[in-house]
Order: sequence, then structure tokens, then C-alpha cells
Amino acid sequence: MERVCARIEQGELIASASKAEGVTRSAVWEWARKHADLGDMYARARDASADALAEEALEVARASTSETYGADRVRIDTLKWAAAKRRPKEYGDKQSIEVSGGIEHLHLDALRSISAKSRIINDLPTTTSPKLLAVTTSDAQPIDTVQDLDTE
Repeated sequence: MERVCARIEQGELIASASKAEGVTRSAVWEWARKHADLGDMYARARDASADALAEEALEVARASTSETYGADRVRIDTLKWAAAKRRPKEYGDKQSIEVSGGIEHLHLDALRSISAKSRIINDLPTTTSPKLLAVTTSDAQPIDTVQDLDTE
């Protein structure tokens, strides 16, 4: 497993790395699944392989000529894709933003905004019957009570 992982770290595919070491891919995956330490070793090797692939893409780009540009471009794109799949935070194009918290407060904020807009548009005092302030949009349900919304 150490020799297979060393090959993977250099950017070699698991199929060729395992074959070169006389084992099958499924045996490597089985070891990684059954033994936590081997699984960690395999994960680190895959992670490190992203650097090797990105470095290889740079080498291909630097050596590219006008005669080999088309084939080099395909090779570079493939190497970049593989690096991004192995380490998306480092080499991926898509960035995501994590939002914590529930959606409940967002829904209430939207309803408060609708209620406030309704009061302004209708020029109604806040003590007006809640049924008069009810607003229906494609995104919101009718508001039953303003008192529930005005918690600020």
C-alpha cells in the first residue's frame, strides 16, 4: 500500500500504480476501507497527487509550441480537471459560500418587509386590523397577524 500510494502521490493513476505493484485497484480500495490508517494514507496520496497533476499541466503549457497547441490544450485541461476533482478547494473553479442558520428567520424577515411595505403603500396605521394588511405575492402566503411579525 505504501508503494502504491507513493506512485499515486506522483500523479499516477490508481490502475497503473496498483498494477505496477502487483495488486488490483479493488484490493487497494478494500485495504483503505478496512484499515483507517491505510485509508488515511490513500487519502493523503490522492490529495498530494493534485499538486503533481497541476505541476504537470504547467510543464506541458511551458513546453507547448504552435504545432502541438491543440493536443497540449486537451492534455492541460484534463490535468486541470483531475487536479480540481482531487482537491477542489485548491484547484476547483467553483467557489461556494457556506451559510449557517435556519431558513426560518429569513422567511420572517421577508414577511416583515412585506408587512412594512404594505403599511407604507396603504398608508395604514399599525393598529389597523391585520386582515387589512394582508399581502399576497407569488413568494409569500397571506399574513394573518401583524403582531406576530412586529417582534423588533
